[in-house]
Amino acid sequence: MRVTGRSAFTATCLAAAALAATGCTAAETPEWDVAVSVGELPPGPFGTRVDHSIVWTGAELFVWGGSGGERGGLHADGAAYAPDTGSWRVIADADLAPRTRHTTVALGDGRVLVWGGTTATHSGDEDGLMARDGAVYDPGSDSWEPIADAPEARHLAPATEVGDHVVFGGGGYRGDLLVYSLEEDAWDSVAVTGVGEWFRVFDLAAVDDEVVLAGATFERMFTGRFRIGDPSAPLVEFVDVEDVGGMYIGLAALPGDGVVLAVEESRQGRLYELDGRGRTATAHEAASFHPPVHTVAFPLLTGEMEFVEGLGVVATNAGEFSLWNADTGLTHRSVSGELDGYCGPVEPVGADVLIGWGGRCETGRIRIDVT
Repeated sequence: MRVTGRSAFTATCLAAAALAATGCTAAETPEWDVAVSVGELPPGPFGTRVDHSIVWTGAELFVWGGSGGERGGLHADGAAYAPDTGSWRVIADADLAPRTRHTTVALGDGRVLVWGGTTATHSGDEDGLMARDGAVYDPGSDSWEPIADAPEARHLAPATEVGDHVVFGGGGYRGDLLVYSLEEDAWDSVAVTGVGEWFRVFDLAAVDDEVVLAGATFERMFTGRFRIGDPSAPLVEFVDVEDVGGMYIGLAALPGDGVVLAVEESRQGRLYELDGRGRTATAHEAASFHPPVHTVAFPLLTGEMEFVEGLGVVATNAGEFSLWNADTGLTHRSVSGELDGYCGPVEPVGADVLIGWGGRCETGRIRIDVT
């Protein structure tokens, strides 16, 4: 889904194989001094929206679906913006019903997968307004290819690509993952175990051939990992949190085989850096780093978190972004007031640029340069 600091600390801790971590002691470090400049994007082919998707393909910002704008209602059209030329282009129509809160994944080969979401038409069965269909967009041919329907419908489902599969979690309090094979155009389900009832996956990250998960019930937080082909995804409780109901979390893969888990509760942030086996964690205090997903206000307060070469770990949310430099441990956070009042989603599009498009505020399209 589509991601500024005062102090940091590091200390090595032992963690369970499924990423659990415990407390550490702190050592102060200075704030990361980052210069942020904000400019306006050229107008797009249609007005700004909400509940749409924006993802970076590696060459263009892909915008699709959503609701609102000058025409109102739900949408099934899109456009692509090229930062290098400052130009927009309308993309081909997809044979999908207009929708919001769908999942959009930028694939490693430059294509884009759109799946699920909420439509305006009730299915007449248990799916309700939710969709189970999707399609893959190829920018090279400006064309869409439909994919097989999933075993069930979902909306607001976080996802990540791992190898030639895309793994979808959440979409509500569901105790399983949906796994889609790009090569075979087929779906499978993987049970999440060890979590009890009312569990929701809030974020996923691909690390080599594994998928790392973070989620919570109403009272406890869990983490874990699995490989494609495993019969289940076993999770264990992450014990280093107290108030699951009022926290933000996020995951991001690091260069190599590492992963970082971000947690913020009571305005106190921590980043847990783990190796590829999840056995050794380094904890960093990160008061100015804001993880992307709120466990209660989801999906209203939901963004993305990823590693971007040149920026470090980037977490985005409505009208803001945070940075963490894994080498120095320094953090930076910019919020809506520093971004010309922009309050929509933000997407990194390169080593020093982020783009925002959409939202309900007067400012609906911005370019953010970070130096």
